[in-house]
Amino acid sequence: MQNNALQTLLSASHGVLEQLHRLAMSLSTSQYTQPLDLLGGNTIGKHYRHIIEFYQCLIKNAEVVNYDKRLRNTDIENSPVIANAIIEEILLHLDAEKVSDKQLHYHADFSETGTEDISVATSFGRELAYNIEHAVHHMAILQMVVKHYFKEIELEEGFGVAASTLRYQQQNHVHSNVSAPGPR
Repeated sequence: MQNNALQTLLSASHGVLEQLHRLAMSLSTSQYTQPLDLLGGNTIGKHYRHIIEFYQCLIKNAEVVNYDKRLRNTDIENSPVIANAIIEEILLHLDAEKVSDKQLHYHADFSETGTEDISVATSFGRELAYNIEHAVHHMAILQMVVKHYFKEIELEEGFGVAASTLRYQQQNHVHSNVSAPGPR
């Protein structure tokens, strides 16, 4: 992957993580940890933990990325302050001068029995792109939840909307209601 592509991915990752950071700053611990029906009884904090731990799997400097084996640190899901501290660490790690598009192996097990581990060649850049899309997907869910339960919190425009969707909306003068994300 060219350095330009990696720079673009790093910039996009920073943008996504900074949006998450700002939202966490505006949520109380009670809001962050409240079980919500729209999330099947899960919490906003659990979505944060999930996003953060995928990034942690990628940046731990191993040659193997295995999202199935993330730590599942409940401190992240119980405290927006802790989540933000870890987001800040990830942002520091994603400093363009420290990151290279090294070759990696992606390991996963898609079997019901958990006995069929696969390995696929990948790269840091490809996995960073995946993490961006994965985060935006969860942010779209968070957007709906915040708009439904915490109307007093104002989300920034574009929160939880894919870059390609934002471009489409701008090019076609589509006015989007931030509370109703979806495919365009």
